Amino acid sequence: MQVSTNSLPVVALFGDFGAVETIVTGGSILPQQGMPVGHACGAALEQVRAELAILAGTGVTERGVWNDNALLISTLRQMIEAADWTVFALDALKFGRKALSLTPPFGPRINFVTDTPPAPAVAAAITAGGARLALAGG
Repeated sequence: MQVSTNSLPVVALFGDFGAVETIVTGGSILPQQGMPVGHACGAALEQVRAELAILAGTGVTERGVWNDNALLISTLRQMIEAADWTVFALDALKFGRKALSLTPPFGPRINFVTDTPPAPAVAAAITAGGARLALAGG
């Protein structure tokens, strides 16, 4: 199995598994997230194709997923473009929150996994946009 990531915590996690080849993008590190971003990261992402991107967000409203760092937003958008499918793993605290910029609007290649159902208006917007919503453990 191959895992391509720009998350240093994911690199550390998969470093313990001998059967996993971990491919890491370059770039400048965002200290709080432990993620490379910027030109070198973008150049690396232009060279890869993935079946699945697993991402996070700062908030989710009826308009889509929001994030709070311009370099991170650019990187996430590139990861979404490089993947056939995208899954946003979000906890209940993210629903109803906005941040700096809309990362992606809802669409048929976007999926959500969460621990608690969002408000009915957000759930309806996810479905109307063609995205899918799943509850973890359910």
